[in-house]
Amino acid sequence: LSALALLGRPEPAAAAPDGQEGAWPDFLPLGLHLDATALMRYLAYEYVPTPQTMYREVRSLEPAHFLLLEAGNAAAPRPARYWDLPMPAAAAPGDETELCLELERLLATAVRRRLVSDVPLGVFLSGGIDSSIVAGLMARESSSPVMSFSIGFEEASYDESRYARLAASAFGTDHHERILSAAECAEELPGIVSRMDVPMADASCAPTWLLSGVARERVTVALGGDGADELWAGYEHYIGYRIAQRYNALPGWLRRGVIEPLVRRLPASAGYINPRLACETFLRGAAAPDWLRVQTLLTALGPELQATLLDPAWLGRHGGNDALRPEALFAPTRRQYEHWLPRDAATPLARAFHVYVRQFMLDDILVKVDRCSMLHSLEVRAPFLDRDVAEFAARLPVGLRLHGFRRKYLLKKAFAGLLPPEILHRNKRGFQIPVAEWLRGKLRPLMEDLLGERALAAQGLFAPAAVRALVDAHCSGRADLRKPLWTLMVLQLWLRANPADF
Repeated sequence: LSALALLGRPEPAAAAPDGQEGAWPDFLPLGLHLDATALMRYLAYEYVPTPQTMYREVRSLEPAHFLLLEAGNAAAPRPARYWDLPMPAAAAPGDETELCLELERLLATAVRRRLVSDVPLGVFLSGGIDSSIVAGLMARESSSPVMSFSIGFEEASYDESRYARLAASAFGTDHHERILSAAECAEELPGIVSRMDVPMADASCAPTWLLSGVARERVTVALGGDGADELWAGYEHYIGYRIAQRYNALPGWLRRGVIEPLVRRLPASAGYINPRLACETFLRGAAAPDWLRVQTLLTALGPELQATLLDPAWLGRHGGNDALRPEALFAPTRRQYEHWLPRDAATPLARAFHVYVRQFMLDDILVKVDRCSMLHSLEVRAPFLDRDVAEFAARLPVGLRLHGFRRKYLLKKAFAGLLPPEILHRNKRGFQIPVAEWLRGKLRPLMEDLLGERALAAQGLFAPAAVRALVDAHCSGRADLRKPLWTLMVLQLWLRANPADF
């Protein structure tokens, strides 16, 4: 179930306590009302963390839970957990050679299970490690060329199509690709966002949507590499978390007097990597407490920026600045970070893995792929999230996934013989679009329309002058505000398609 509401008396539902499971609504009212807390969390997370939705009257059923309704019992339904991802072990359960063989066996079996289909089947192939492993294992099992699909970009710093073609050549796939333009993205974005049951500001929704459309022209089922980055430490943020622990051990005079002033002098870029933005994001994460560090590295609009942008009258009616305290705004993250008890049961980095899997992967990555593919009637299957494979990864000591600063350590070692060297040793690239550049150019008319002062004033959610200042700072090149501006634009598109009482 993605969302569920129950019939009953038409009066306001009690809100769920911050960071706690449950507090299910016990009615479906005549109208839906925007949940102010969910809106503020969307602005921070770029999605609404489970079990909240954008509506006060609706809650999502959390993963690995069932909902218990008892006949004759007037009480609200009770969610209960039936499965949980295991904790990492303190020591490896075998030597690395044995573990590599076991991982290869488990993942090959997972791929084989997902090849059972009575309709045409293919693979999403970005040219990264994860999708290439899946494509290579599929090719081993198939007696005919596997159909593979990829998306490229006109902007060179974002385009990975040559790696996808390299992998396709190595595995002999029947490869299909499409080059994405800003105009195409602008044309498709309103339709994509309007079909989402909750707003989703992950900018890779657009290419995922278009990739799904390309695949659906020829197949009905596609395999993908989702889940590997979260379970196997594929993101730079895992390294950032580890570096932050060392950075905070440096003397304060060195951090504040030397390093931070140097960061402010770094060059900015609208390309895939913006050195200044990356370092500023790292410093914010390093300054955050352990439980909030992962989310700080991912946050679009933090408490301070929200306090500036939200309309003061609206914010005052919905908790004021107390609602924006990190302990309140990011309560879902703290709940996931402290999932394992006692509190010393797992290291901070192991808990960061859990936050990534339980929040970012669940509410962002999997929702994005599911919605964008199923809107094309395309089924996407994820071998890395096979239960046996996921539990194997989760039980491994963190050091076998992030070995020093080497990401996906055991995964790369296990499949070194399968992958072309150019793919095995390349850096991780996210499936993103050139948002910063497009907002200053071809997407600027759409941004001006959605974030215009007259429209915002009539809506009453945001302070128009503050949003205008944000737009001007980005378009002038004084700041890289791609994440907050994109998040605001997606919200406005979603609200236009899904009107609700404030």
